[in-house]
Amino acid sequence: MLNGSSIGFGWSVRVIGFISIPLLGFASVAITSRLPPRTSTFFVWRAFKEPRLVLLTLSLFFMLLGVFTPLFYIPTYAVSRGIDPTLASYLLAIINASSTFGRIIPGILEDKFGRLNIFAFGGFITGIVIFCWNKAETSAGLIVYSLAIGFSSGTIISGASTAFTKRPKEPRELGT
Repeated sequence: MLNGSSIGFGWSVRVIGFISIPLLGFASVAITSRLPPRTSTFFVWRAFKEPRLVLLTLSLFFMLLGVFTPLFYIPTYAVSRGIDPTLASYLLAIINASSTFGRIIPGILEDKFGRLNIFAFGGFITGIVIFCWNKAETSAGLIVYSLAIGFSSGTIISGASTAFTKRPKEPRELGT
């Protein structure tokens, strides 16, 4: 994408940084706390004694191992299957685009079926899609696979944060 540009990768990253600084600075000044701060220690160690948090953290760790593997290797895999390198580089963009829908639609379904149920279902479906990776050998197959893995991985990425909100008994313990 940056091969035909004179700006280069380094300055592309700097420009994005310069755009982010005022936006994040404004957000830091404008956001206020909804709840009063907790009076206990900064880090709540007793949270790690709860089996629900430990199991949820372990499940997210292993799900993310599976989710990020295709993101790193799908362009290389596509080139090894004889796909044009330009199309292979766009497969990652296709994954990210379909991930948008995979983050929104399951979020809506979580209200009806439950946060943990949709999170678990997303992990199961993502596992099935990852096992189908080797069968995508043509350009069309890899594009369809990129759409599928993007949608299903979006479920895990967005579902993780909503699943963790079920754990604490008090809202001020979120983020521990």
